Amino acid sequence: MSRISEIIKLTAEPMAVSAEFERAVMLAVAMGLESGGSRGLCGFGSPMAMLDGMSGAVRVMNTAENRPPAKTGASDPFSVLYTRVPAGQAPAAPGQPSSVAVIDVYGPLMSSNSDVVDEDGNRFGTSYQFIRQAVHTARADGDVKAVLMRYDSPGGAAIGMHPAGAELFDLAHGDGDKVNAGSGFVARVPIVAYAERLMASAALGLGVQANAVLVAPAAITGSIGTISTFPNIAGLLDRWGIKMEAIKNPVHKDAGSPYRAMSDDDRARLQSTIDTFAGKFRADVARGRRVGAETVNGWVSKMIFVGGEAVSAGLADGQVVNVEQAIRAAAALGDAQSRH
Repeated sequence: MSRISEIIKLTAEPMAVSAEFERAVMLAVAMGLESGGSRGLCGFGSPMAMLDGMSGAVRVMNTAENRPPAKTGASDPFSVLYTRVPAGQAPAAPGQPSSVAVIDVYGPLMSSNSDVVDEDGNRFGTSYQFIRQAVHTARADGDVKAVLMRYDSPGGAAIGMHPAGAELFDLAHGDGDKVNAGSGFVARVPIVAYAERLMASAALGLGVQANAVLVAPAAITGSIGTISTFPNIAGLLDRWGIKMEAIKNPVHKDAGSPYRAMSDDDRARLQSTIDTFAGKFRADVARGRRVGAETVNGWVSKMIFVGGEAVSAGLADGQVVNVEQAIRAAAALGDAQSRH
């Protein structure tokens, strides 16, 4: 942990969660709601399975009023914000937090909760909306000393990644944001990213904003870049005798339309947009890892990293065997920050 502690620089002002929202969440925990709503987070190989057997683990429920309602008879796929896991065997000192909040980020990343729920109400991915709410709530939890974001995601929407990443960076690298009125104890709540299986593309863009990045031995990270695909079904429509006409202004309004071949002008305009997003992506990675453009360009060229390759390249800070080790590492970083 010494290497991780050395790279932490706390510079930005953190964002706050309302006292009313924090009280509502803590009330839900106090009422013993640790077992409900778990099915919504257990897709893609049950990412929470290893946490279920941990003694003292508590699921913190979503009490926000703006989440979409669950279908009648179905569990709310966004009911569990994070799992609060005891950080160690030794009891915490009075007035000091004792747990690590584990937030599971899995599947495709999209902008809002409604984007990652199918027609049957089943959740198949993670939204930037959910990530923001979970991180804010966890860091406002008086018993949380660190946040561990556990990733198993191939990435997703580029548009939502940039503001979400900027907010995560500000939260991770902000000044002390908790004061215990009774003891005067001031604690920083670090964010640790853990690539358990897959943290690629937009997921990597979020993960590298954390105070520290950990990887599992076989975890895949990388894929820094932006892509957009445009199908062309004009030939198929011709076979069916169907012709689509577009009334448009300006002339390039339907650039990328599947009903006609892409012109050179269309391609140039769309490539310019992709280049802009790719540049933002590289800048986000450089900010999060505190490196220059040349280093990021090297990571882009390498494309994919497996396990410790990311550590050797400087894209990650350490390799751990499993989530238990990641939790202990996050707890140690939280203890170090609270004494800083």
